[in-house]
Amino acid sequence: MKISMYLILSAFLLTVGCKKGGNGSSSDPTDTTDPKTTTSTDGDKPDLSGADPNCVETIGLDKVGASPEVIIGTNTWYSSGSITDTMMKANAQATVYVRMSNSRCTGFLVNDDTIMTNNHCIANSSQARGVTVKFDYVAGKSSKQYTCDQFIGTNSGLDFTLIKCKGSPGKDYPQVVLADYQGKTNDSIYVVHQNCDYRTSYGCSPTQKVSTGRLVGYNSTQVKHNADTLPGSSGSPIFDKESHKVVAIHNAGLNHGPNNGGTNYGIQMYKIIDNIKSRFPSVKINTSSTRSPAYNVCD
Repeated sequence: MKISMYLILSAFLLTVGCKKGGNGSSSDPTDTTDPKTTTSTDGDKPDLSGADPNCVETIGLDKVGASPEVIIGTNTWYSSGSITDTMMKANAQATVYVRMSNSRCTGFLVNDDTIMTNNHCIANSSQARGVTVKFDYVAGKSSKQYTCDQFIGTNSGLDFTLIKCKGSPGKDYPQVVLADYQGKTNDSIYVVHQNCDYRTSYGCSPTQKVSTGRLVGYNSTQVKHNADTLPGSSGSPIFDKESHKVVAIHNAGLNHGPNNGGTNYGIQMYKIIDNIKSRFPSVKINTSSTRSPAYNVCD
């Protein structure tokens, strides 16, 4: 029997909230009705005693506060509020909820004032008008909002966009380290994204979630992965779990049919790094070509 397949690009249109029975948005990130939130089992804090102090300062570990893609099989994502690992917490606090005029995505802080998200979320300066981002948009917590409406540049083939924020949020929040190496099959990963399981709880708030998994395939430009996401997760950073560096940017999913079968996709970050360095050299980014922990190596 032929199984229908379709590609899901993951900017979540806020207009779906017009359906009877829900308003599609919430000003309070309580997310109390999301049944898939679980407890983190990511382990203890890393030993930072021997970490490079310049790198720790650059990526902001000293700023860490106290605490349509597809679902593959059973949804196992959990709230980022339960993270205990210091590096994962820093990466979560660098990941933001991106709000456009009629849709939402995810993004992440790459320097003091620059957010990266997908091109299919924000493709030009017109679409960047009125864009805001929220940091620490976690269930049960208040969040801080910044205006990030200055369009820097984009690449549709690599599906990334850079926008600039007012107020230099990187002075208060951590920044990610971008992996200047190729992600490969079986690498352990985690994805930090803004979403909720609106399939079972319509009108829920898209608070910050962590999904774990592995890379299940790759080529020179793209990775395939099995971490759970849904539309709205577009622009999420895919972190290599060994190094805690962004190995790819999540951008799409392929539904294989019933029973939550599917594959998620991302664009290799080392390709994006090359493009930024050649086309947007004034944008400073934290990169590293090794798999050493991010808090030890900032090139």
